[in-house]
Amino acid sequence: LAHLSAGLYLLRLHLDNNNIEDEGIQILADSFTKDGFAPCLKILWLSENCITDKGAEAFGDALKTSLECLTEISLYSNNFTIKGETILRNKSVGKTFSLHL
Repeated sequence: LAHLSAGLYLLRLHLDNNNIEDEGIQILADSFTKDGFAPCLKILWLSENCITDKGAEAFGDALKTSLECLTEISLYSNNFTIKGETILRNKSVGKTFSLHL
């Protein structure tokens, strides 16, 4: 995400099955929250990326504080437990997007 201005008009980001893992999801979450990457993002697919509860916590913070235009997020088939799912659901309270776990 070296050239963040390229994400200014990004509406969909499909990163399914890319082995992002916790480190990668932390970088992505920081890009959304600290750098303002993809402010108009509507659809985000992150299924099958080996994300654990630790990554769910990091990404949950991004869901809570940014991604205001998001309408759909897919996180199917990752490695988080009920704890990670609960974190994501709790940090999504009040948001209008569809969260697919």
